[in-house]
Amino acid sequence: MRRVLIVVAVVLVAVAGWFVARAVVGAAPEAEAPPMDPELGVVRASFDGERVAGGCLAGSWYEPPVQYAILDVQVAASGAVDACLEVYRVDDLDPSADYYEAAIAAYWTTEGGWSLPMRVAVDAPAAGPTTLALSSSEAHLSNVFLADATVLAPCTREEELQPQPVGRGWVLDAWCYADGDLASREDGDTATWVVADQSDLDATVHTLAIKVADGARPVFTFALESPAEGRSEVEVATAEG
Repeated sequence: MRRVLIVVAVVLVAVAGWFVARAVVGAAPEAEAPPMDPELGVVRASFDGERVAGGCLAGSWYEPPVQYAILDVQVAASGAVDACLEVYRVDDLDPSADYYEAAIAAYWTTEGGWSLPMRVAVDAPAAGPTTLALSSSEAHLSNVFLADATVLAPCTREEELQPQPVGRGWVLDAWCYADGDLASREDGDTATWVVADQSDLDATVHTLAIKVADGARPVFTFALESPAEGRSEVEVATAEG
């Protein structure tokens, strides 16, 4: 009899643990507060130059569901991205070329999602990564077309005391490095960043340095694309200095 009671107790504990794990691991994503100012940058220029162009884009993202077979649950997150571009012409002493630095600040806000048994079919928007791209109408010179990206998070008190450089000549402003790695792809005169796992992100910064012919005034095309919403873009022309 005692052995039976022990077996029953073990089974009850296992079942209770299953329900607890399902409730914790399989919980629907919680909504986050949106950025206070979506157009507020996360970096500032640490080089001499003038701001010559800028523009913003916004969109939605949907992540593919994560499935936990042993818990019979699938969880998916969705949200919004707000991204703004700043372009600077750098002061230089090179009479044969001009130099531009660009930075895109992107905020990733989880707005919700769902949690359902795996056997339930869900009619959800197309899911997948979000792509940011920046291209120049002017050809780059001397292989100076250098893209970079960094994952960011709010700073701790200790981190705020440390210098936080990012890209080529930018400094983080009230943000610090976070875990995560974003690849930058350079193809011709276009830089591309593919961002997945958006629900794990707070903010990202994407930078581009480009050298063009002296006197050239490139038009930059900033694009945002997701499987759910397709592609949106804005062209920003660099003003005469």
